[in-house]
Amino acid sequence: MNATNVKYEALIERIKDWAESQQDIRAVLIQGSYARQEKPADEWSDLDLTIVSTTPDIYISTTEWLQYVGKYWLTFVEKTSDGNEMERRVLFEDGLDVDFVVYSNTTIQQMIVHGLPEHAKYTLSRGIRILVDKDGIINQIAGIKIEKEEVEPPSQQEYLELVNDFLYHYIWTLKKLKRKELWTAKGCLDNYMKWKLLKLIEWHSRATKSWNYDTWHAGRFLEEWADPKIIQGLRGSFSHYDHDDILRALKETYKLFRWLAIEVAERQSFGFPFANEEMVLKWAEENLC
Repeated sequence: MNATNVKYEALIERIKDWAESQQDIRAVLIQGSYARQEKPADEWSDLDLTIVSTTPDIYISTTEWLQYVGKYWLTFVEKTSDGNEMERRVLFEDGLDVDFVVYSNTTIQQMIVHGLPEHAKYTLSRGIRILVDKDGIINQIAGIKIEKEEVEPPSQQEYLELVNDFLYHYIWTLKKLKRKELWTAKGCLDNYMKWKLLKLIEWHSRATKSWNYDTWHAGRFLEEWADPKIIQGLRGSFSHYDHDDILRALKETYKLFRWLAIEVAERQSFGFPFANEEMVLKWAEENLC
């Protein structure tokens, strides 16, 4: 265990002691790298905590309670990755990064009765570590049998939606460059289009290996599960804040996307829209490049 992990474990013990002393806090659990066996925490990992409380709003709307956990440098509130809840993010001294997601007892009970949401299933399948469970509510959740979800390959229509969406925004970005809207063009290329590219990378990895092949989420550990050719292609696909470099990176990104799209089409017996692509790219070359 490295020095940073030791500090996190000490912080975890303080959080556990504090939570056990608070009547409103009914449970605390760890998820993410400090709970899972596969890809466990290293010195750069953060700590993902879920608090179950009868008064959950306190932990989102106030910060006074943090003094009982440890000294911190800064804190703020943002939406969770699924967009359904709010979480308080805290940077404690020594750079210890903790995400506090807070649920009410009622919400957790509804999950038990009506079924776990997909993000909760994902968390449980990766592993959790229970710190406090005064009412046994987390043990109830942990005891729910989670069937490994069979990943369905995309349909021809879903595939074409992705390809057409990407090609549309290729043209859209070129238009923004033509108008010298660098911020907008770069934002589309290195944000929106990259998320579409990631979806295709996931499809490609599963199509070439198995549709239940583990591609993690949001690009985590991509360098380990994606084809090495993809990693090589990505090196030139991001741009500087410069017109010519955005144009260069855009073309490199499309080159990578196209290769992946054709490979997926061949694997899935789909039809790549060659004719439409030719018309679009020809017009772009004559008018925008």
